Amino acid sequence: MPQWIKMGISGSTRRPRMTRVSRDRLFYDVYEYCVSFGMIEASALRGLDPVRIDRVITMRRSFRSIITWSSEKKISITDQHLLDLHMLCSFLSQAAEPFKLVLSGDRVWVYANCWEFLKKITRSSGVIRPQYSRAVIDRPIDTIVLKNPHHAQRSYFKEQAVSALQKEQLIAFFNNHRDNVRLSPSLVKWLQWPTRRIYSYFFVDYDHHSWPLMISLVHPGLIRKTVQLLPDK
Repeated sequence: MPQWIKMGISGSTRRPRMTRVSRDRLFYDVYEYCVSFGMIEASALRGLDPVRIDRVITMRRSFRSIITWSSEKKISITDQHLLDLHMLCSFLSQAAEPFKLVLSGDRVWVYANCWEFLKKITRSSGVIRPQYSRAVIDRPIDTIVLKNPHHAQRSYFKEQAVSALQKEQLIAFFNNHRDNVRLSPSLVKWLQWPTRRIYSYFFVDYDHHSWPLMISLVHPGLIRKTVQLLPDK
């Protein structure tokens, strides 16, 4: 259960809640704070380029005006939505505070070390349900705390697409060693489904330190990072 602390401006304004996120390092090794929020067509902000925003929104409006099979047709992009994107783009482009912007669909994540800077962002028009978090470093680097770990180490995979032959080799490898490792549920499904894209949240748990080498011999470049698994005390 996450712990909550109240932070923000004083007075009658409702103070935003901040989630304390247990971590082994800062966000992206640099930033202490993060705010995430919704914004219509947020992915158009990629690159913080006003010209690109207009081009992307024009294309999306045109697409939605002609499609008949998609639910997206019901979602209109208003002039206010476009103005909201431009206002946030302008604010971030002129910001002196270092930050990292991450976008996915209608979702925005901004990482920074200045809490006041993030609060200013969430006062922008078009921001929907902001959520704040703070990295709390409470364990050694490259470790994960689990309630009841059954193995000593975990290796995460690097996102990539593999060939049909490479997938067959990985299926055979993990089938031959199924009693010695624990595969993430998403990796188990991937081995069963016809898709060939590997995602960065796939992982394998094991005990012997030779496993990353064994996996790399089957598929070089597959391991993204390895962490130690610690029991929760």
